[in-house]
Amino acid sequence: MNLPAQWEPATDGAGSGIFGYSYVVDKIANTEVDQIFDFSTLPTSITIGSRGNGDYYVHVRAVDNNFNKTAGQNWSEVAHFGPFTFSR
Repeated sequence: MNLPAQWEPATDGAGSGIFGYSYVVDKIANTEVDQIFDFSTLPTSITIGSRGNGDYYVHVRAVDNNFNKTAGQNWSEVAHFGPFTFSR
């Protein structure tokens, strides 16, 4: 199953720009997303796969171009979207 997605790209108030994003799709409303880079631009759809029926949530955070994964700095707070209900 695919979830069509329309996103507003993140902005960086410090001016370095956005390096990329990390995301999780699950059935929990407030999941914290890891600080591991997944993609450089926001996708136009998210694949739910064969996870079955139910309510799903998408959780996204951004990291800026001053990327500092080790210290955990420069990552945004997590944005939570959903629920998106799927049934077959």
